[in-house]
This record gives sequence, structure tokens and C-alpha cells, in this order.
Amino acid sequence: EFAVLHLYVLAQSDLWVNYVSWLAIAGVIVAASLLARQLGAGRTGQLAASVFAATLPMGLVQASSTMNDGVAALWIILAASEALLLAADVRRWDAAACLAGGAALAALTKPTAYPCLLALGAMVAGMLAVRHPWRRALGYAAMAVVVVLAVNFGHLARMTSLYGSPMSPEQVDLHRTQLVTPAGVASNLIRHAALHAGTPWPKVNRATYEIVILAHQVLGVDPSDPRTTN
Repeated sequence: EFAVLHLYVLAQSDLWVNYVSWLAIAGVIVAASLLARQLGAGRTGQLAASVFAATLPMGLVQASSTMNDGVAALWIILAASEALLLAADVRRWDAAACLAGGAALAALTKPTAYPCLLALGAMVAGMLAVRHPWRRALGYAAMAVVVVLAVNFGHLARMTSLYGSPMSPEQVDLHRTQLVTPAGVASNLIRHAALHAGTPWPKVNRATYEIVILAHQVLGVDPSDPRTTN
């Protein structure tokens, strides 16, 4: 949002404001190929990863918007890439520092990045604890804490001063899923998967829609339940 604001001020209009998200999505497409290569994929696998990232319907929509999900995704995937470099050679302090930087920027961009970062952090911590000296692991952890706080402390302090909490309780209540049950979680997963399953063929899309409705009937959940769709 800060970058969008600067572009708006510089142009004295909203002419350039979508470029933040557009460039982030472009970065995600390239980073997906890099991550696939690090995981052992060949050229075909790398191309498939890029095509998958480039054809995500939500990514295409947001690339022309001012939403920040693409930016958060870029920082997360780059942090994951640095985590793989660190796993390959634990002596790489540069990879550890870049991993901490990517995580810090993702956390600053959007709070929904937190679960992804926690999972990534747990994976790296487990790898270091099992395979390498604890002193090195503690050193990396301390560095990560310093980097994350250095990037986020000012913002979190302002939020706490304004709302009495690092995150606005009202916004959390507005956007969180209120139906935290197995059926509610399954409903979200099914609808999110269907969102990315769109095709150019109306009959296929209609069949997908009918499957989603049928699945919700089996779950006993309204697909438009306000507790999961707000």
C-alpha cells in the first residue's frame, strides 16, 4: 500500500498503481520456476510451475488491481527458495539473512502470510535442530527475530497505539472464518479449489458448480453461509 500511495502521488492519478501487483505476480511466475528447479524439476517441470502460477485466476485478476496478495506471495516464495538454499548448505549466512528478510517483508505486507511463514519457520527449525549444531540454529533464530522486528516494529507499534493490539480486532473479526469446524474448513477448501478450476467451457464450469453444491449438501453447510463468505 505504501508503494501504491507513492505511485499515486508521483503520477497525480491512479495510472500506475496497478504496477505494484503486476510486477509482483510477474515475480511469482519467475520464482515458481526457480523453486521447481531447486526441488529437482527439469525444464519441463519448471515451465509447468511457471504456467501454473501464471494461469491462477485470482493472480490474473489481482495483477491489474491494487491488492497486495501477489506481493505477499512473492515474498513468501522467495523466503521458501532461501530456505532450500539453507537446507543445502547450512553455512550460508546469506541465505539465512535473505530468508529472514523475505519473511519480514511478507509479514509486513499482509497478516495472512503468518500461517505460511510459521509453517516455513517450523520446517527450517526442525531441519537445523536435527541435522546441525544447536548454536548455529540459535544464531539463525536470533538473526531472524532481529530482522523481522526491525522491519515490522514501527508498524506494529503504531497499530498497538491505535487499536490496543498489533492487529485491529475489528478487522480480524470481519475477515476470519467464523465456522471453525471440519465442515466449515472443508467448505472453504472446496470453494477455493473451484475458484481456480475455471475453464473457457461453460458446460465444464457448470459441472464444477454442481459438484460444489452437491459437496455442500453432503457436508450440511450452506455454500453462501455468511460465517465463511464474509
